[in-house]
Amino acid sequence: LGYNGIIHVSSQDSESEEIIDGSRFGPSKLRWMYDIKQIGGQLCAVGMSRMAYRQDSSGTWNQLGRGAEVTDLVDIEACFRSIAGFSDDHLIAVGTKGEIWQCCNGVWQQMESPTNVILHGVLCCDDGTAYACGAAGVVLRLSNNSCTVVDNDETDDHLWGISWFKGSVFIAGSNAVYKIDDNRLRKVDMGIKPTTSYLYSSSNILWSVGSSDICWFDGSTWKQLFLPKFPARL
Repeated sequence: LGYNGIIHVSSQDSESEEIIDGSRFGPSKLRWMYDIKQIGGQLCAVGMSRMAYRQDSSGTWNQLGRGAEVTDLVDIEACFRSIAGFSDDHLIAVGTKGEIWQCCNGVWQQMESPTNVILHGVLCCDDGTAYACGAAGVVLRLSNNSCTVVDNDETDDHLWGISWFKGSVFIAGSNAVYKIDDNRLRKVDMGIKPTTSYLYSSSNILWSVGSSDICWFDGSTWKQLFLPKFPARL
C-alpha cells in the first residue's frame, strides 16, 4: 500500500496496481494511507482523516463504515494509523491523540482511551482481547469495551509493530523486540542487535523488519537475513 492510495499487487505470475480512491495523476484526495490488513477474508485499508476502505468481492474499494469521518477543521490531523479485526463485522482502528475506534456492523464509535499519544499498531487476538502500541512506550489492552495500560518499565521508545506468535503478543520498537508476559512488557533477548520496527507472523515464523535489517524467529532462535549492500543514494 502506497501513501497515495495505490496498491501494488504481486504474484508469482504477474504484477498489477489498484487505486483505492482519488486520481493517480496529481494530488491524491486520500492524503496519506498507512495500513492494509486482510480481515475476515477481505482487504481493509486506513489512513488520514480516519479514512477506512474495504475491497469487495469484485475488487472494488468502498468506504468502510460510517461515523468516524472528519467534519471539523479541529480534527484536520486525525487519522487511522492501523486497523485489525475479530471479524469483518467487528473492527478496531487506532491513530493520533490516542484515538481508539470500534466498528460494529458498519458503524464506527470512539472508545475511551487512557492516553493521548499516537498509536501505531493494533492487534486482535482469538480470545476477544485486543492490544495497541504507540509512542512513549505505550501499550494498551482492550477487553470488554474497556482499555487499560500494560505495565512497561523497559522502554519509552516509539513502539511500531505488534503481532501474535505461538500464543504470545510481540511488539517492536526501533531497536528491540518485546513480549507481553503476565500483563507486563518485557524485552526479548534476541541474541543479536538488529534494527527493528515491524512484525509479521505466520504459524511457524515471526518476521522482524527494521530500517536496515530483516530477522526471523522460529520460536527458539532469532536469525538474521544478511542483505546485499545497496549503493548509497546521491
